[in-house]
Amino acid sequence: RAMAETDTDAAAGESAPAPAVRDRLGDCAVCDAGVAAKYRCPGCAIVTCSLACSKRHKQMGEGCSGKRKVAEFKDIRDFTDADLVSDYRFLEDALLEKDRAKRWRPRFRPGSDAAARADRAPAATKTVDLLTQKAADRGVQLFCMPDGMKRRIANTTFYDRKRDLMQWRGGGVVLGPR
Repeated sequence: RAMAETDTDAAAGESAPAPAVRDRLGDCAVCDAGVAAKYRCPGCAIVTCSLACSKRHKQMGEGCSGKRKVAEFKDIRDFTDADLVSDYRFLEDALLEKDRAKRWRPRFRPGSDAAARADRAPAATKTVDLLTQKAADRGVQLFCMPDGMKRRIANTTFYDRKRDLMQWRGGGVVLGPR
């Protein structure tokens, strides 16, 4: 008989209510008006009820940035799947920054910071033009990579004016006739 009453209650759709957001987060920690909190700050875990309270929270006290501290230590017992995903995204962002820095092409002008950091000074435009012209005189179409690029740095092709001699050193792509 007890089993029949339980089946009737379940059939009527009367199940235990899901816990409300207020139960999970509690009241707003900023306005103290007893309003249910809806948001949790990723930076310091303070709960707020609205955008206005969230902005006020960031301005008062130590001035929370609202961003999670990605490099902060977290005990393994407190580590969740969300933390794992966050750490994975942090590593992906670090790889993207590394690739972006690798592709960054500094502006090499005499006296610039980039020129000071380079292993050797970039060739003057006059020198590159002379080298290109002398290669063209020999029937070779020469394209030079921009300053700072890996192939440009590796290319140490030299033209000796006294002997009218070109010393080819470096890597490149040789194209056949079209």
